[in-house]
Amino acid sequence: MLMPKLPTRARRFAFVASVGAVTLFTAGASMQSPRFYPDDPIARAPESQDASKAAPYNQSQMYELVYNLFVNPGYVPSGLRAKNINTIDEVPDSSWFTNRVGSRELALEDVLRGPAVGPPPDPSKWTITREKSAGAAPGFTAKDASGQTYFVSFDAPSNPDGATAALVVSTKIFWALGYNQVEYFLTTFNIESLEIAPDATKRRPSGRRTPLTRDDVR
Repeated sequence: MLMPKLPTRARRFAFVASVGAVTLFTAGASMQSPRFYPDDPIARAPESQDASKAAPYNQSQMYELVYNLFVNPGYVPSGLRAKNINTIDEVPDSSWFTNRVGSRELALEDVLRGPAVGPPPDPSKWTITREKSAGAAPGFTAKDASGQTYFVSFDAPSNPDGATAALVVSTKIFWALGYNQVEYFLTTFNIESLEIAPDATKRRPSGRRTPLTRDDVR
């Protein structure tokens, strides 16, 4: 279809108007931050804070229980997008997460090893240094025959291998999914080869620490 020919002045005005519209559109677009940058997508999140001076502290379990029951009884979804994803909505590697399954092929041997990077403990001799101060299952902080420190926990007599099996299996699964996990090993504990460190202590309900004895272990 033919368009009617406009006068020269009208054509000139239309051209100026179209150029002005393109200029305004370009200026508006340039004022917005770009969606993608030259380093996108980020494969590893940079460390934003220095945690080298972090120090342990004792948290009262009773305080935590009361606070979570009555002060902060439930989680209310905020509706906000996750802050730790990159521009393609993937979680980059960080100090607490490493992409494993889905990003590369995991051999069966890798999953079976899981987070364990060192050798298993040497159970020929255990030296208890203090009692286990957290968790419901009984246990101790102890050194094996090679001098390596471990948290030693036991299964309930009514459910042998129950708790330890659940821990070992679940840590391997979560490690494969990318989450940092503690090294867990299945080991044995012979009370006849047990020793107690001279400075080993246990915590009383009052908070005071007293020497740990063999009767406390039995």
